[in-house]
Amino acid sequence: MANIAQTSLDATPSSVTPSTLTPTPAAPGEILETDPVPPGAGTALPDPLDRPVVPPRAVEPGESVRAPGTPGNPPPFSISPDRTLPERTVPNPVTPNLIPGEAPPEATIPGESTPEPNRLEIQLPSSSSQAEPDRTPPGTFTPDTSGISPGRATRSGSSYLGIGGNIGLGSGDTALGEGSFSVFSKVGLTSNLSLRPNVLISDDPTILVPLTLDFIPLVTEATENLSRRVGLNVSPYIGAGVAISTGDDGAVDFLATGGVDVPISDRITATASVSATLFDNPAVGLLLGVGYNF
Repeated sequence: MANIAQTSLDATPSSVTPSTLTPTPAAPGEILETDPVPPGAGTALPDPLDRPVVPPRAVEPGESVRAPGTPGNPPPFSISPDRTLPERTVPNPVTPNLIPGEAPPEATIPGESTPEPNRLEIQLPSSSSQAEPDRTPPGTFTPDTSGISPGRATRSGSSYLGIGGNIGLGSGDTALGEGSFSVFSKVGLTSNLSLRPNVLISDDPTILVPLTLDFIPLVTEATENLSRRVGLNVSPYIGAGVAISTGDDGAVDFLATGGVDVPISDRITATASVSATLFDNPAVGLLLGVGYNF
């Protein structure tokens, strides 16, 4: 049996270090036996392979995770399941077509009508709606032919139906050139146009149909002065038309006429006119009468 070398360690715990334990060299084929180290006699270096395997542990919420091998050194970050993202400031949306200082309109539910905000709207006139400038030379009178309404009032006064007498001036074979009874009328068409039919009753009746242009009293100095003197509006008119005569010398002739209307009251208008036929049966007549306004 081989000799077994036994080494006893008598060192104290405070004086023994791992570097002072020197085993006795063994001869070839010899087995060295060492006595068990008593408690407190010395501590050998631990074998890293003899460490127990620790299973991984779930990280609790709010617990910091440390890198292995660096105990006590907290990582620069921590994992938290309920961490919140930093708040972001959304810039105010730009609302067009608002007056400076005006609040933007409130959001509405889809399908709900939204009232229009107060806006400073500038409407430019279109080219079609712009009125054409008046190119009428000063002193030129333009008849009003818009809005024809038979029986309306004109510048010379209301429309009327009247009776009177015709006095023939000069020679003539028609009722216009002779004394005759007259039934006449004024039918306003526009503000300054009138139709003035007149029937002269005698042995050979004559029908006068002139279209006249009515004026206001201030159109001439004479009518203006006369209106001031009598205290009434003396409105002149002139016109032309046709004269239809009957009898043996019946014919259709050109007619020229002119006169004045003098409104006496709201219902009565006095009138005076001079009419003349110039071609087939020349004649001149003066009409005086009164009419009832309608």
